[in-house]
Amino acid sequence: QNKAMKELNVGEDFTGFCIIRKKELKQKKNGELYLKLEIGDRSGRLNGKVWQEAKELYVGLKVGQMIKIMGTVQSYKNTREIHIHRLRAARQQESEKRGDLLPKSDKDIQKLKKLFTEHLYSIRQEKLALLLKQIFKNDAGLDKYLSLPSGKLWHHNYLYGNLEHLVCLLDLAETLFCHYPYMKKELLKTAIILHNLGNIQQINLEGFIDYTTIGRLIGH
Repeated sequence: QNKAMKELNVGEDFTGFCIIRKKELKQKKNGELYLKLEIGDRSGRLNGKVWQEAKELYVGLKVGQMIKIMGTVQSYKNTREIHIHRLRAARQQESEKRGDLLPKSDKDIQKLKKLFTEHLYSIRQEKLALLLKQIFKNDAGLDKYLSLPSGKLWHHNYLYGNLEHLVCLLDLAETLFCHYPYMKKELLKTAIILHNLGNIQQINLEGFIDYTTIGRLIGH
């Protein structure tokens, strides 16, 4: 597998697919226009600059669009960015793999799912167990929830980040109970499992991790 964008060092070339997260038409000191893009792949996001045909590309390209670029990683104000030499829109058959450009947890997903399930089934208090059963009516709904990022930028901001985050907190609940045995452990575990439920409506995964309108205005 080829290196992703943020795995490259200054001076290395990159040829591959990415998603346009932002676009700006900027002006150099001499008045010439250039295109500044924020682009992302499975490794994260970088700024990219295009010096030729800036205005035409700005009009033609769309945020969320999948493109293929050829460029070189350079340093600008101690930050890596890609100077893009060539770019084109992804073809239809190439666009089918846009999901591969989303960052994903590097942990063992099946192991995390097993740990999560053990915590879930440890909640036997009748009303709490019924609540969880009613919310997660089937495995598909639960898997969708677990596969989400936990956030956009600050923590666990990748696919299955929510699963990773929940297992971490559920493990901590067990540790807390060892020290504070009077704690209502099953209530705490239920609250942990449900605390990110709003991410189903808050997070958009169309090309890159972003907030929906509901997510921006209401939150999770």
